[in-house]
Amino acid sequence: MTFVANGAAGIRKDSTEPQVRDREIWLGFGPGGAAVRQGGDMIENVPSLPRPAPPDWIRALRGMPDAPVWYDWSGGRGVTCWMNGRVQEFKGAIGKGTDGEPVVLADSSGQVWFPRDEEGLGGEIGRFQAIIPQGGSRASLAPARDGGAWLASGDRLMRQHADGRVETVASLEAIGGGDAVNMLLEDASGTVWIATRGSGLIRWRDSEFHRVATSHNDVLSLTTDGEGNLWAGTHGGGLDQLRPRRFYLHKADEGLPSDNVISICEDKDGHLWLAPSFNPPVRSGDVPKREFGTQPGTESWSPPKAGIFDKHLDYAKWYATWWAARMTDAIDQYDPDFIYTDGTGKQPFEGFNTGTGIKADAMQSVIAHFYNQSLKRRGKVDTFSIVKFRPPTNGTVNTEEFGVPRDIITKQPWIAEIPVGDWFYAPGFFYDSGMMIRYIIEAVARDGNACICVSPQPDGSLDDGSLKMLKEVGIWMRANGQGIYGSKAWTIPGEGEIVKGQLKQLPGGKLGKQHAEFKFGPGDFRFTAGKDGALYAYCLTVPPSGSKLRISSLGSDKNMWNRKIQNVEVLGLRQSVKWKQDTDALLIEMPRGDFATAVGFRIR
Repeated sequence: MTFVANGAAGIRKDSTEPQVRDREIWLGFGPGGAAVRQGGDMIENVPSLPRPAPPDWIRALRGMPDAPVWYDWSGGRGVTCWMNGRVQEFKGAIGKGTDGEPVVLADSSGQVWFPRDEEGLGGEIGRFQAIIPQGGSRASLAPARDGGAWLASGDRLMRQHADGRVETVASLEAIGGGDAVNMLLEDASGTVWIATRGSGLIRWRDSEFHRVATSHNDVLSLTTDGEGNLWAGTHGGGLDQLRPRRFYLHKADEGLPSDNVISICEDKDGHLWLAPSFNPPVRSGDVPKREFGTQPGTESWSPPKAGIFDKHLDYAKWYATWWAARMTDAIDQYDPDFIYTDGTGKQPFEGFNTGTGIKADAMQSVIAHFYNQSLKRRGKVDTFSIVKFRPPTNGTVNTEEFGVPRDIITKQPWIAEIPVGDWFYAPGFFYDSGMMIRYIIEAVARDGNACICVSPQPDGSLDDGSLKMLKEVGIWMRANGQGIYGSKAWTIPGEGEIVKGQLKQLPGGKLGKQHAEFKFGPGDFRFTAGKDGALYAYCLTVPPSGSKLRISSLGSDKNMWNRKIQNVEVLGLRQSVKWKQDTDALLIEMPRGDFATAVGFRIR
């Protein structure tokens, strides 16, 4: 993204707090306190604006379309309302913000809020609702999406409802108290974002605070755009763009005149407006994001219009080239074991689906470089490339998401992928090692691999439930991994209970409580062909010791293995097992032992 300055159009350098009203951008200025509005390329000074003496700054402008514009002065001089050329001032014991200056905002209903030391004021233009700061006079305000306001003051994060009720929702002591808060913002999902001095960007959701890494620990300003991105202006780190699971940093080399971004907003055309410190406001100067809107009928997670961006081929070519260069650099720097491209089409840059853009061989070039580097560094190609939804192609691996197929798939390498809880961390996930182990067995028995997402917390660590679950999986794999690592599918994936004409198997969807409580019986087996030439049979439950297990597929009459069974061992135990191959089944007496989840047998 690039940014272009608008100072040449007559806008002063000392602007602060750009605000969007319909298609207009409103800007306040300091010292002297002028305010202007820009609609398209037109600059208009707001008339009849009173000037305080001595000169002070307009600190903030707030308003909604077809409603008054409210702004406040530094130095605690009061709040001013402007509408259709008419100006009215409100003075008195107006509370102060985090810098000792007044704060004013307008919520989604047009009601105006500000912190007060006493009862609120009323006037001919608009109406005020007072918020009494807690633990001192400093406060930060933000409109709540369903009316009312959020307030950070003293050591509390509070919610003031539209009916006047005040609710304390959290303590701010962990992030330095209310005096450390520069700005609050509630996004469309109900998450409250907190810009702080010294503690960076804080996310408050589900009654918990989480710190989100930013380019600088002093975050000055926040806004969201129409695509759900969060933008954070920092004091020295430039502009951070937060997308789901990703941060993008925008700095002076993209046209920003300063890495101190005081305020941010987005207009209806999809352009961002920024107010850098002591510089003219700038506007994002590349193609407006709105031009890449959603085509009716496409999925919400496959947003681009189908076909090539015929109006923006130069940009599309640049992006494909940049993407390939970034991927190549990551390969050269980190020597990964695999690379993964996600999407809804057959490959990146296919011209359709999430590959919308210029048709290019960027993916093929990257994968070729990846394998050549592997051969050069390792002496062999023991790496792989995942391209989701790619048809069988030499050198690529496909995926099976949120489940496993019914039958064995050998036409191309594939990975069964699934998250525990979700693809990103959230509290309340259901952890169980048994569901992970059974998912791995189900995938391997069908000639696949298993890739399970266990999400780290925001600080990169795993919570206690994840650690316990993974340790239990590791213990099971040490005892039973001979039939997992390096194995292939056997003739059939397994045998057991038949449900609606199909072999009963673990259900699809994100791993959770339903998978942990899913019941298998002593007749439910899955088979793999080990790299040591043995056949492995996994019973998907732990039968009682002394019980007789029957594997019908290994009866001598069926002869599915084309050989006579010589020996049967239980994985993880150093003791003999009683077994017998009858004409209709292989019979095994379940031994005593400390088993968990599934019991593996090596058959020779």
